[in-house]
Amino acid sequence: MVSPYDELFSTMGYSAIDLVFGINSYKISEKEKRELIKLAKISESNKAIEQQILMIREQDISEPEKKNKLLSLLY
Repeated sequence: MVSPYDELFSTMGYSAIDLVFGINSYKISEKEKRELIKLAKISESNKAIEQQILMIREQDISEPEKKNKLLSLLY
């Protein structure tokens, strides 16, 4: 079964990062893009991670700070 995120990233490429995380994909490294995609896929089966992502997205913080908080969820 293909996950919704697999379809989204397959169709839109890295620009889907803009939609999923609210981060401009042109301002982050290739490694960070791959890690954010990994985070999106993890969030499909982990509701706690999904909730944390939503909370971070809603915060009024800079994109670099948002990116760092999101990536910290992987570790």
